[in-house]
Amino acid sequence: RIVPGGAQARAPSAAGSCLPPVRRRRPYYRPAPNAAMAAGSRAPPARQKPGAASRAKGARVVVYGLTTEGYGLARPMAVAGADVWIIDESTPSAIEIKPEVAKTYPDVHSLRTDEPLLSLVPIDTAISRAQYLFFAPRLRANRDDHGAELGLKLKDAASKLPMGSAIVYCLPVGLGGSSDLVTLVEHTTGYEAGAGVSFYYYPLGGPAGPPAEVGSAAVPAGSYAAPPAGADEALARLLAAGDGREREFVPLKSAESVHAIRVMSHFLSVHSMLEVYRLARGRRGAPDRGAGGEPLAAEYDSVFVDDMVTGMYDLMVVHHTLEHSSTALSQINASAKAVVNYKKHIADTVRHIVRAGDLKPSRTKVVVSWRFDPRTMRTDKARAAAMLVEMMHDHVTDVELHNWFDADAAEAASVSAAGAGSVYRSDKTIILVACTEADLGDALERGDDRDMIIVKANAACEAIDMLSEPHAGQGGDRRVGKAGGAAGRRPGPAAAR
Repeated sequence: RIVPGGAQARAPSAAGSCLPPVRRRRPYYRPAPNAAMAAGSRAPPARQKPGAASRAKGARVVVYGLTTEGYGLARPMAVAGADVWIIDESTPSAIEIKPEVAKTYPDVHSLRTDEPLLSLVPIDTAISRAQYLFFAPRLRANRDDHGAELGLKLKDAASKLPMGSAIVYCLPVGLGGSSDLVTLVEHTTGYEAGAGVSFYYYPLGGPAGPPAEVGSAAVPAGSYAAPPAGADEALARLLAAGDGREREFVPLKSAESVHAIRVMSHFLSVHSMLEVYRLARGRRGAPDRGAGGEPLAAEYDSVFVDDMVTGMYDLMVVHHTLEHSSTALSQINASAKAVVNYKKHIADTVRHIVRAGDLKPSRTKVVVSWRFDPRTMRTDKARAAAMLVEMMHDHVTDVELHNWFDADAAEAASVSAAGAGSVYRSDKTIILVACTEADLGDALERGDDRDMIIVKANAACEAIDMLSEPHAGQGGDRRVGKAGGAAGRRPGPAAAR
């Protein structure tokens, strides 16, 4: 058992994971604690009579951060009837999300693209009225340590909260990290334990999806008495507005541990997959260490680099809270190194294609096509894409990072056409690195009969030569083989150049 009440953690849904799913018992609930429940209080909360807790309808909610995760929380709550405001950190105002707005704009991208006229109030005014503050800001991509940045934002938000309200922290913390946040909230608000602001831990955007557990400072640590007396029925109703699932309230340490297990399990699975593929390439005696491999199993060949780096920020957060020379720390280091080495392998595959195909670097263009959401809280994929582009520059001068995400979200044909022109209409030989399944499908559709080589950024690192015979469009199937296959291209424009 890893959470109180006999509930077991669900196995992570990471691609390639071989851990079987675990059946969960129906979670328990208790009425919400009264205003006397403070963050970090160890005193047993006063229990309210059934029905005394406020319902989701009419609840005053503020979401700190106009991010994908933040709007994903705000939208269903607004549709359910809650009074929802969301804070855009780039402006000094909070935006009201009314039910009609939430129904019109399904995601934050459509909302920002259309820029409708919305009601605005100062940030301090919105927070001072809040019953629940969901803390979901966007991290900066150019920083390695976000502790100080998040501390300042949380301190600024908590200083305006009224007594009896609650903070729901939606970013990941390491093992034991919640205690520091609780101390910061108590120090900022000035409320004593038992008469202040409640604190909940609910990490969003991880590799396992939305958690079923909510860490609560009101649930005593180490208590396995079922059911605990720290559940907040109003908060449970708000969270259930999005997916209808019930939540289980557990101690903060339990929520931290469950999230750490899921993140580490995901990367251990990725590490194992990459290591087996590496050994398979070596046993076949590849002529060049940069050569790609061959598919081994459909279950794992559909895992792209986009899936491999999901949750890297969470992994590093756990890493920073572990003791030195521990087994868990060694596992995390090995998993992180495996992902970095895989990105180096993609760059070596491109180098091998250039050499084996006798392509001139000055007449070759590399396009890293990576659909990733630029408005999520984390910046894992943006940083990974930038690192991959930097590695490509060691072999080819002309390297472009292309993200179709905004065009897909807006469904704007004109934008898509403009993007297609910048990527596929070039006088150079194009080597396109497809980092997601959607990028691969788009390249196969748009790049047909073009002077282009597609590198499928999966564990096998397969390559597809669009000018090889036979291929789709000439009555056959495209040849998919090792990355060195470019050397066998039929004479044509690419070979002439």
